[in-house]
Amino acid sequence: MDSSAKPVAPNQAAITGVVSDASGKPLAWAAVLIRSGPTHHDLAAATDGEGRYRLDSLEPGNYTLLANASGHAPKEGQVVASAGVLSRLDFTVE
Repeated sequence: MDSSAKPVAPNQAAITGVVSDASGKPLAWAAVLIRSGPTHHDLAAATDGEGRYRLDSLEPGNYTLLANASGHAPKEGQVVASAGVLSRLDFTVE
């Protein structure tokens, strides 16, 4: 089952996306880390074989995430995660 189909609890937020290289190829086993946000602890996810990641059980708010894949420069991005919503943030790493 596609992780984006999993429901989000009404009082929590979740972030999903795809990490790909400059040619658009999805990158398996890339790390996606929360750099800052209302959740005051480190949280990370690894992409699956299709480059997808999902971070669940988050407090709603503004987040800065960092995608890091072997052989590629890290890429940072920002997203607003709302309660009950699956927010999306894709990364293209060089």
